[in-house]
Amino acid sequence: MYQTGKGAGYGAIGICLLIIFSILQPIYTTLNKDKISAQRLKVDISQLQSRINTYEVEIMNLRQKTEGGKNPQLLRQLKGKPEKLSELKSHLKLKEIEFKAINDS
Repeated sequence: MYQTGKGAGYGAIGICLLIIFSILQPIYTTLNKDKISAQRLKVDISQLQSRINTYEVEIMNLRQKTEGGKNPQLLRQLKGKPEKLSELKSHLKLKEIEFKAINDS
């Protein structure tokens, strides 16, 4: 009353499915490159926005502390920050343009 061979058949089917999925995974990845790159760009954009917000707060605080020009150390810290902020903003704009181009295609 025992039937033999069913376990081996299910095992073979399972192994075949694993092989098929492992073959299809790179194909799926290459088909969804735009989606993957859009997700990466979205993360990059959010990180850049948080860095820009941090720089804006730092610059505002340093400007408030150095209004009278009394603290030369803080003035030196403030010296390169606006340029770095504008550099980050331009980099953010480029990333946003790239993100829109990927989403439009």
